[in-house]
Amino acid sequence: MPEDTRDQFALILKEVTETRNAESTKVNLANKNNIVESGGVVRTLTPEQRQQWVEALQPVWKKFEKDIGSDLIEAALASNQQ
Repeated sequence: MPEDTRDQFALILKEVTETRNAESTKVNLANKNNIVESGGVVRTLTPEQRQQWVEALQPVWKKFEKDIGSDLIEAALASNQQ
């Protein structure tokens, strides 16, 4: 792929990703507010609880690694570090 085409593609991909992520965040926040307004409870994990959750899910990641690829799992983990 020519460099200028690749650069355009990368820019478009970045812009679309940012737009979709912003829209997803907006929907998630609206849904969270709906839950709270209807009397539901939204719990936030402490860092320690979150780490326990991550450790508990590692066998699940291994189970699906062959299906989706370790690169996708690593990308998801990296995105959570940001």
